[in-house]
Amino acid sequence: MRASRRSTARCSSKPELSHDGRFLAITLRGSKRETGIWDLKKKGWRQTGLGCQINWTPDGGSIYWVNPTGNGQSEVYKMPVKNGKPPKEIADDALRFMDVPGRRSHEYFPQLSSDGKWMVWGVTQRGHDHDIADYEIYLWQVGEPLETATRLTYHSGNDRWPDIFIAGAAGTSSAPPAIEASSGAKGGDDEATEGGETKAAPKHEAASDDEGGDKGELAPAAHKSGGKKHKRK
Repeated sequence: MRASRRSTARCSSKPELSHDGRFLAITLRGSKRETGIWDLKKKGWRQTGLGCQINWTPDGGSIYWVNPTGNGQSEVYKMPVKNGKPPKEIADDALRFMDVPGRRSHEYFPQLSSDGKWMVWGVTQRGHDHDIADYEIYLWQVGEPLETATRLTYHSGNDRWPDIFIAGAAGTSSAPPAIEASSGAKGGDDEATEGGETKAAPKHEAASDDEGGDKGELAPAAHKSGGKKHKRK
């Protein structure tokens, strides 16, 4: 697929089909990475930003992706889309959707629940190699303070590509009756289980250092917007 006249030596990864089947949200890789939307009928490309791992929100009205900015040099952006078209100009502050405070704040693999009320993702403190980095899985109720996000995994395994299933998500209240979160890696030596039952993970310990046992203070990520606008090409 030729996604851009400017650079044909590029490949697409993890295409996500829109709910109406008319558009693909795609990450392009090559001389540089960018995210965008491919119109299947018109064969046209619209860039939405940089970064990777673009996806549609459950209601189909927005896209979200990992942007190479933020507290840990990555954060999740969210952008409204209408008929496959992103806005021509939007402030960066309006795009920021999720960026964990503290030292463990390199976010990857974001995934929303089917009702859009919860998000799971992987976070690492050092490095971001998808195959060997020590990602831990977090759960967050969308709209709540990010300090309330819950850490679900506590081991040195390579936890990645989590997903979330909420039983009877359609029409449920904000409190989840049953949540199952899964990742691409299985639990290791430090799984929080006892007697065949999984313990509730403590609230947001994003600042913990697994190797040294050191814990840092949680502090909101500082962003200096200066009225900066996000422009698509």
